[in-house]
Amino acid sequence: MFNRTLTILIGWLLLWNVAAVSGADAQMLLEKMRTAMENLSYEGDFVFKQGDHLEPMHILHQGSADGGGERLTTLSGVHSEIVRRGGGRQCIYTGGRKPKVDVAGDSHTPSTHLLPYAAFGSIEQLSRNYSIELLGQDRMAGRMADVIAIEPPDKLRYGYRLWLDAERALLLNFMVLDNEGEPIEQLMFTSLKLMDKVPEAWLKSEACRLRQADSKSVEVQQEHGAAGLWESRALPSGFELTLNQQRSSRQVEHLVYSDGLATVSVFIEQAGEAHLPDGSHAMGGSVNAFSRFVEPHQIVAVGEVPAATVKLIAESIQQKSTD
Repeated sequence: MFNRTLTILIGWLLLWNVAAVSGADAQMLLEKMRTAMENLSYEGDFVFKQGDHLEPMHILHQGSADGGGERLTTLSGVHSEIVRRGGGRQCIYTGGRKPKVDVAGDSHTPSTHLLPYAAFGSIEQLSRNYSIELLGQDRMAGRMADVIAIEPPDKLRYGYRLWLDAERALLLNFMVLDNEGEPIEQLMFTSLKLMDKVPEAWLKSEACRLRQADSKSVEVQQEHGAAGLWESRALPSGFELTLNQQRSSRQVEHLVYSDGLATVSVFIEQAGEAHLPDGSHAMGGSVNAFSRFVEPHQIVAVGEVPAATVKLIAESIQQKSTD
């Protein structure tokens, strides 16, 4: 490509330089987005599209360096809501059912934010495993937006498109693309309003009362490193162990692997009579799962990655050698 003529060589070098600048700008915008979505307060309506299913929703977000709070409410069908407060407390309510209230352990616990910006880990790790490019500008939710493409290096992960508000870098549109470049999930804001502060009463829910006394307490031991009884012997390129949890009450081990964007959780526990059958399980949209039985344990890998990826990771899990 570069050896035909000096003119072509120079032309390609100039194009490469533009692409490098575009990539650096895109990475800077992703960092800015994460800060904006955490620290700014806003209210908005968006549509979540998964296949042929559309779900209109309303979100309130109170910005804060310590996580603030969020309330997400469905706008059609059965009334459902999710309320998340600082400290990792989260309540999920689906009409007519008893609310489920959980308390995250500590800062090592996977993020429980309600929008996909929280999926981004280290931008440095992300840039090692994906091609990141600023495509240009578009209009979204009545605002000008910078469009960013995140392209995977292989077919073991998805591609992504993000539309970020050109002024404040808030996420306006998020699209997950399959290996053929077709959208399989999309979150698109139809309206978004910045606020100085979200009134506390707006974040409260009669269905979800986030009190410590109501919370489900689980004895969890957490480690960032390789503590635990199980490990992967053949991770896909770029994936790293980011979390290891052991729940002594149920003899469950939970491993989390990430490449900076895609995340796969692996659960290992004693298999009961109702264990999942071996094989792949489509969970809807971008989420896939794979289970296998290693007597007397069941291993289940689940994540927002292609089916081949969860299968590869699940089949690579083995008990650590005691030697």
